Amino acid sequence: YLSSWLLRAIIRCSDNKMIGHFNAHGKPGMPHLKSFCDDGLEIGYTIYRPYRRKGYASEAIQGFIRSISKPVSVVLSIGEKNIPSLKMAEKLGYYQIELIENEFVYLRRFN
Repeated sequence: YLSSWLLRAIIRCSDNKMIGHFNAHGKPGMPHLKSFCDDGLEIGYTIYRPYRRKGYASEAIQGFIRSISKPVSVVLSIGEKNIPSLKMAEKLGYYQIELIENEFVYLRRFN
């Protein structure tokens, strides 16, 4: 069960090149997310600089969500100065629920 939440490489299909990585920060329902939702799953990603702003993060997030078999609320914590990621979250249907320190917290429910 734990392996489903470990770090994963993001591989570009056209040349099998690793362009970033992605992971869940624990299994759904972690205690630090209870104030937002009971079944929260926090995810994070890094796209290496030369590959940013090409849709790879969106594709990785959407692919990961499709692989989850249970309903879940996905939480994204995004630095307040990371404008491209903030815009991507909103484009993917996440909504801002809080600002903690210097990070916006976004949430979206998937059934």
